[in-house]
Amino acid sequence: MGVHIVIRIGTVFERLGLTTRERWAWVCFDWGDQAFSTVIIGVVLPIYYVDVAGAHLDSSLATVYWSYTIALSFAFIAISSPVLGAIADHIERSRGFLALFTILGVLATGAMFFTREGDLILLSALVILANIGFRGSRLFYNSLLPGITTGETIDRVSAAGYGLGYLGGTIILLVALGLTLSPETFGLADGAAAARLALFIAACWWAIFAIPLFVYVPEPERDENDEIRDNPVSAGFRRLYGTYQEVRSYREASIFLVAFWFYANGVLGIISLAAAYATDIGISETNVMIAFVLVQTLGIPCAFAFGQLADYFSTKTALYGGLGVYILVSFGAMGIETFWHFLILATFVGMVQGGTQAISRSLFGSLTPTHKTGEFFSFFTIVGGFAAILAPMVFGVVGQVTGSTRLGIASLSFFFITGTVLLRYVDVERGRRVAKEQTPSDAETDDGHDHTPAMM
Repeated sequence: MGVHIVIRIGTVFERLGLTTRERWAWVCFDWGDQAFSTVIIGVVLPIYYVDVAGAHLDSSLATVYWSYTIALSFAFIAISSPVLGAIADHIERSRGFLALFTILGVLATGAMFFTREGDLILLSALVILANIGFRGSRLFYNSLLPGITTGETIDRVSAAGYGLGYLGGTIILLVALGLTLSPETFGLADGAAAARLALFIAACWWAIFAIPLFVYVPEPERDENDEIRDNPVSAGFRRLYGTYQEVRSYREASIFLVAFWFYANGVLGIISLAAAYATDIGISETNVMIAFVLVQTLGIPCAFAFGQLADYFSTKTALYGGLGVYILVSFGAMGIETFWHFLILATFVGMVQGGTQAISRSLFGSLTPTHKTGEFFSFFTIVGGFAAILAPMVFGVVGQVTGSTRLGIASLSFFFITGTVLLRYVDVERGRRVAKEQTPSDAETDDGHDHTPAMM
């Protein structure tokens, strides 16, 4: 029986593409750094920011400051992405830059342990530095994948990293929940001390599971470009403009990108603001964490279910359904009074969050000529980066002007409604037909170059 179990496990690993130590080491990084997404951006830090660091302020104003902090951190990464992308593609020092951003993220996250009540400005600075470290490291981390996979395994290994990262983030969230539920069991004075310890554990988790990558994953071969090496700023933005001109020549893909930018603003706004908003309206830290565990748990199976819905109906129909749920959640969140209201809305978010993002990526891919997927997906990633800026800013401005974060959260519906309306103008069948017609034949693309899509 033991032999059969070993064989089955080996078969699972083979199906996931995890057949070498380099791939396992790459996946370990995903397992580790997702603690940042879950604990720092998702739930623990937003609550700590409002309840502890911002204790000297009205909770609504502290929540507004959190939204501004998130927007600033994403703005820096979005602006620098073309430069970092050029470096990742053409300079043979990807692991060095990956190490630099990882160290920045880990140290800034770990330093949050030393903040106390009233340290709002210090904590805001650390959040910005930590998010820059996280987002920058993800860019260079993704660039290592093609070097350790083949065309047949790249999708499986990428999916394995995503799934295991989700699991790793959930484990850390459960640890944080345990600390919060009973801080005295762990010798902690109160919930604030439990939150600080959870932040420190997240930093350690990220650092520990990053180590295998630097030990086992080799530096990939690059076509080193002297222009990019000497002046990555101008070269990166020039390349971005060239890609923009290419994308514009594909009408359906262009319209979809605009629609995606709008509704992605709303999605990322919900992700980064939900915990701070819930804290502001009186939902307890423990209950917020329980709701986020539910969202994490629902995320994986519902993402697969969305893929089935897209096959059964159509990709646009599935997207309409997801965006419709988000519109209802945006307005419904304005009237939350109890934990059960919040839990119901969290359930709806968990049902559509992963699936909406997954089929958005696949839809864009189907509108893209095969030989341009790497170039177009790099642009798609940058558009997604800029989509993380405006919604938190709008939330903050509306909340600050009106004095009500309830109106701020409702304002996110604008992004979902606008994205839905623009999506109606995307002729998917026509776009797919044009993309197929523009894809060169195998003979034309047999140029010795890898045309594998860039991974998100």
